[in-house]
Amino acid sequence: MKAELPRNLFRTSRPAPLAGPALAWKSFFRDFRREDLTICLLSLAILSGVIIALHAIGAEGPGASWLAVNILVYFNVLIYAVLIDAVMRILKARPEKPLHFAFAYIFSRANLQKIACAIPVIIAVGAFMPGFSSIKSSIELFSSFTWDTTFIALDRSLHGQDPWRLLQPFLGYPGITQLLSSAYHLWFMLIYFGPIYFAVYGTDRMLRLQFFLAFFLTWTICGMVLAIAFASVGPCFIGPLLGNGYFADQMGYLSDVHRIFPLFTVEIQEQLLLWYKAGDHGLGRGITAMPSMHVALAFLYVLAMRRVSKPLGWLFGTFCLLIMLGSVHLGYHYAVDGYVAIAVTAAIWAAAGALAKRLRTMPAPMALLARSNGSMKLAATSTI
Repeated sequence: MKAELPRNLFRTSRPAPLAGPALAWKSFFRDFRREDLTICLLSLAILSGVIIALHAIGAEGPGASWLAVNILVYFNVLIYAVLIDAVMRILKARPEKPLHFAFAYIFSRANLQKIACAIPVIIAVGAFMPGFSSIKSSIELFSSFTWDTTFIALDRSLHGQDPWRLLQPFLGYPGITQLLSSAYHLWFMLIYFGPIYFAVYGTDRMLRLQFFLAFFLTWTICGMVLAIAFASVGPCFIGPLLGNGYFADQMGYLSDVHRIFPLFTVEIQEQLLLWYKAGDHGLGRGITAMPSMHVALAFLYVLAMRRVSKPLGWLFGTFCLLIMLGSVHLGYHYAVDGYVAIAVTAAIWAAAGALAKRLRTMPAPMALLARSNGSMKLAATSTI
């Protein structure tokens, strides 16, 4: 049976014409919604607060080069996402001319307009992340690392033993450890591909708004405010940074596995330690444990993707469980770091949902402007 292209993709057998800059901007001003403006303003407000806070303690804020580089990374990811989307559509439709099909879809007016309208949100996310990184690498300038012994005691009180020791009979095998290390590395896809998906391809506008509100607030509250308030370094750094050898056995096991099966997480831990001792506060640097941003972001995607589909909800739920187990097994976090992250993220998600509903009932800013212009024209006409 001959595969047919999706209806309304293009009307003739020729590829749809490229949408020029004028058309893209026209689409942007027509479709720009109040929720997009809210997302951009929230990012700007948090980034401004970060810069002010860093300057107040004599630290450098994220420079223009950081912002530009990270925004460029997000646009590179956008290109990959567009190509992946085209490939998925080819696999689904199985057209006779795959390249023609892909070209027509990618450069169709509808697709380019959708991408154009998502650009402000993508820029907002790209500019925001260096702000978080600057705070993370400067935590010790805000607060001393004094909470580790408290979290160790809390872990033992809740579990009756150090959680990593309880997990060791089940996870303490080189193959499993390497699997968890790989999943921990794969987590970074959530930072880049996830926002692109919701900015461009998310069809549920309410979910899209709720996701981005929760995304920024989770990074801010968990990754900055609580990280400063409960400054801690975690099991893997408590020895070299605080002189506490409590987790020497765990780190010894990871070192032994690393010699057999290279663990990317161990290499990252070593690099973070070198950056910290060198006073390098660049993008991606910094050490912090409570709460776990790995668990917080993974759980945020569980809450969001289950609204997209149940299978995706289960998939991201499984991934979140791997991240939670890996955060303890690989020495990055105490178990309570993950528990707090899940509780706070759940509260943020609920609050973001309530705010999203309120914002969605408001008219779009461009619609208000158009309505205002229309009223002025009507008034002018009536006076003639």
